[in-house]
Amino acid sequence: MLLGATSHVTLAEESSDPGSVTQETVWVTSIAKLGDGDDFVAATASGLLFHPSKVVKFSASDPSERMPLYEHPAAVWCVDGSADAKTVVSVDYRGNLIVYDVETATHRMHELAMERWCQAMMLSPDGSAVIAGNEAGKVMIWDLAEAKVKHEASIGEQSITDMVLSPDQTMLVVTDASGHAHVLSWPSLEPKAKIKFGEEAAWSVAFGRDGQHVYVGSGDRQLYQAELSDGAKPTVFGKGDDWLTNLAVSDSGAIVAGQPNGKVHFFSATSTDTSPASSLASPSGVWAVHWNGENELLVGTRKNGVMQIGQSWNWIPADE
Repeated sequence: MLLGATSHVTLAEESSDPGSVTQETVWVTSIAKLGDGDDFVAATASGLLFHPSKVVKFSASDPSERMPLYEHPAAVWCVDGSADAKTVVSVDYRGNLIVYDVETATHRMHELAMERWCQAMMLSPDGSAVIAGNEAGKVMIWDLAEAKVKHEASIGEQSITDMVLSPDQTMLVVTDASGHAHVLSWPSLEPKAKIKFGEEAAWSVAFGRDGQHVYVGSGDRQLYQAELSDGAKPTVFGKGDDWLTNLAVSDSGAIVAGQPNGKVHFFSATSTDTSPASSLASPSGVWAVHWNGENELLVGTRKNGVMQIGQSWNWIPADE
């Protein structure tokens, strides 16, 4: 397992080479796999959230080669790709939803479909709908065939920060800015449990391998874990040094957490030590983490596009 390679960890350093990846200024806010091959899609933004931004496609073998697919009128915050590689969906800072048909290279924008800014969005397991959570606390299910919201539920007035479906596709766990995780049945969205994770925002959530517990990254710089029962008492699993805004768990159980200060922390699912098994520093803030199999991590950064961490846990510049 990769966490055994801790002796190879080195911190990334700024390069003085004008052509190096540290000079790139692409803000990548979200990364998703497209199909079962080597292709991924990424959502991008500029420093001005109401300026047009693109959704791009890239290969994990060369993330520096990005092919623009379409453009949003505002910063794109979430993107997802279908398992059959035929559809890409994305939502922007205004709540506009775009559905892109890969085969015809055409897209359709549904203006304000999600009403407000969405920090969390994904395709349903069968690819027939978009699931999104907006800053007004609404979970919305958008039917792709009928092009409308078919079902919605409110978790309260707090902004939704992240969401994840259970491995058996029976539960949707939604986190919010007040530090709660809401367990909803899928697809009915009936509330099943509510768990408090500290006093700060619960920024990110991911299921453990057993499908019975979740990890939650908090604004209090701690990584929690808890069983999915109403009123469950979370325990501290790991600790960072900034908000833990992005989480990803590999198929083997390796846990990675990304932070706005550029740190990426790796935790072992079997360790009782709350310190990271290893850590790396990106040249700019981390906004997205996505495992590409067991031996590579793709990282979306604030100023440096998509970067890679390989098996030795060293940064691999995207232009090499």
